[in-house]
Amino acid sequence: MKPNIILDFDGVINNQKYDAEKFKKILIKKFGEKEFEIIEKKIEKNPLKYWWIVQGERTAPSDSDFLIKYGVVGNILSRKIDKSGNLTLNLFDKATRNNKPHFFKDMKKTISKLKKKYNIIVVSNSEAVKIRRMLKKEGINVKVIGWAKKYLVDNSFDKVEKSIKVGSISIPVRRPFYYKILKKLKPEFVVSDVFAVDLSLPYIMGIKIILKKNSYTPEYSLDFVKKNGRVIKDLSDLI
Repeated sequence: MKPNIILDFDGVINNQKYDAEKFKKILIKKFGEKEFEIIEKKIEKNPLKYWWIVQGERTAPSDSDFLIKYGVVGNILSRKIDKSGNLTLNLFDKATRNNKPHFFKDMKKTISKLKKKYNIIVVSNSEAVKIRRMLKKEGINVKVIGWAKKYLVDNSFDKVEKSIKVGSISIPVRRPFYYKILKKLKPEFVVSDVFAVDLSLPYIMGIKIILKKNSYTPEYSLDFVKKNGRVIKDLSDLI
């Protein structure tokens, strides 16, 4: 039996910059361009001070990727009317639900070769139907688990330690929904472009982690994974 591997979708299979731009536009439409730019510049000056907040818990630093950065902007702009972060999640879903795929080069070929060695499962926080549609359009057939809620942190969940030190920051790892998925699938390794949301918990659980380096990947994530896992520039590096 081929071993399971988990792939994140955005940033690993699909180039997220196009979804990020649509997300940015819908936030500007909702809150105003000037207001958006003020908060964006504030965050960029001190990215580790500002975190993506979901249901009142910090889940990832603002510099994790473009989507998370804009999610943080959305959190700040909406906090007077919604402190949970759910409004920002809903705006993200609205912005990206019907987007076209923008897959990285030769993705169909790469996935096809990887399938000869592994049972591939795409695990994403996005809706499974959307991801399956995009994969099908590109002729790719793999299992998809959507709405994974990898971003949901619950500090009352005591199956793992509370956090992990990465560089100068502590990343929260008590992510119960994601924990159940990892325990069920028992992957040989997990591939993602975002350490905090996707790789911190697998690492704590003793699962091999692979970080896909993108233009926005923070140095503290790269440094940690170079010592404790593997860094790749493209999914084809795994063939």
